[in-house]
Amino acid sequence: MTRKTFHSSLLIFIFMVFNGCFLFQPRGKQYDPKDPTRSTVYGYIDLKDAPTSLDWVLIKQFLPKPEQYWSTKIIDNNIFVSVVIPKGSFQVYKFGGENLFTKIVYDFGTSGRNRTAIRIKKPGLIFVGAYKYQKVKTGFFEQDKFKMIHSKSPSEREITKKLLKYFVEEDKVKYSRQIKMLKRRLRRLR
Repeated sequence: MTRKTFHSSLLIFIFMVFNGCFLFQPRGKQYDPKDPTRSTVYGYIDLKDAPTSLDWVLIKQFLPKPEQYWSTKIIDNNIFVSVVIPKGSFQVYKFGGENLFTKIVYDFGTSGRNRTAIRIKKPGLIFVGAYKYQKVKTGFFEQDKFKMIHSKSPSEREITKKLLKYFVEEDKVKYSRQIKMLKRRLRRLR
């Protein structure tokens, strides 16, 4: 995995803006968070040791419609969530952020299947895990590299509680389905 330069980051950023990827859903389509055929997919990315914050996460759908991308909402700086994911095969594809000087796009191990890969057969609530950015030592003239490692902290329970709090405060009616699923999940995570 490598950190992209400003120019490639800018091109991807422009592509995403024009394709509506900073929304919960693909451009031009409106989905209802209460739709029982859709899943809520969420996870956690810790970029504390990275040169940027977490500003967006892109989920790629491989099947049944290849090359479809689903954007997420960032909550509490590290939690990402999408409430409108259909049945199919997905994984976290890219994520990004910016600092004072540049915008950076990170690949989440996109040269094949990565640890976030899921297959949704039945709609519901899916936690893809918690991950931490870890810099890989390189030579002075080499491009910066990193790897994403599985993180035990925060726990799935802690992340789920924060997500539940967000949905309750944001809109109890609009996210009533997600609130019900998250409460059920928390009872099982005790």
